[in-house]
Amino acid sequence: MNQNKTVYWNNVCLLSKMEEENNNRYLIHYRTHSNCSFHFVYFGLGREQTLYKRVREELSSGQPIPEGLVSTDLSIFHDSKCLLKRSESFAQIDHFFPKRPDYVDHPIMHPTGKWIPSNIIPLVMVVNRTLIEERAVPKSLESLLSERWKGKVVLGGIDTSAGKSVLMAYWYLYGKTAVEKLIENVRFSTVPAQAFQLAKSGLYPIAIVPTIFSVMGDRFGLQQIWPEEGAVCIPAYIGIRKDAPDSILPLLGDCLFNDRLQNTYSRNGHMIPMKEGISDPEFVRENKGKILYPPWEWIATFNMDELMEICGRVRMHSFDYDA
Repeated sequence: MNQNKTVYWNNVCLLSKMEEENNNRYLIHYRTHSNCSFHFVYFGLGREQTLYKRVREELSSGQPIPEGLVSTDLSIFHDSKCLLKRSESFAQIDHFFPKRPDYVDHPIMHPTGKWIPSNIIPLVMVVNRTLIEERAVPKSLESLLSERWKGKVVLGGIDTSAGKSVLMAYWYLYGKTAVEKLIENVRFSTVPAQAFQLAKSGLYPIAIVPTIFSVMGDRFGLQQIWPEEGAVCIPAYIGIRKDAPDSILPLLGDCLFNDRLQNTYSRNGHMIPMKEGISDPEFVRENKGKILYPPWEWIATFNMDELMEICGRVRMHSFDYDA
């Protein structure tokens, strides 16, 4: 008897159409050769509902988590009211999916081996060189806490992993007071793409954006800066329920770690691929892949409610900014 199983997928918004096409190719094969029929449900920017909200709602009503998860929505993993304290529901998968040797001991790897990344999105700074002289260009995340940059930095998406990951990174490195200071200095756009456009147009001298945008900066007079502390990063974590059918492993393995997709992540998305043998993007190589991610031991003590309260006080971009 054919069984219907669910995978929730919340991954890279700009590549989402390509990812769906990639997944559909493998789903056709597995529907023919497996006794399980897998249904992928997609979340993210432009979708009807966020994955974080869906999972929180389902858990609060007593529903089980789906058989599989692929997500750059990190709140579902970082919130104790979501999945952070439910790792026992997941299978250990680090022995099955590829892991690059240079990341085996990195803090980004969950210590239980139950959530592992398929790719990593670095967040870096872009600086509009028509507005900032070379000697004044900020080189670190800490430097953006200076009063000098108040109202002159834009960050994309307080409701996205980009915004929350940056705030968590500051909290981890410099404490809650630094996060409070940061939200006084920074203005938030709706999404990371808009933050890039605002820096490109000169409305803000500085933006924090994913590398998929920053690499386009040269043609618009923007300089991309890899922060001294490391690039804040967003991993696309894979999680599989421990009672999921065995066939989900090769399915997600094929969907996520085929050479074509991993090369697309690197060459088109300028992300860090997790399959050994796939080259890192040039900007990543130039900066030796130094990424910033709070250790899971620290995340386990983190109060997501406090962060969400701060998020509720951020200042959104408006067009009254005088560059």
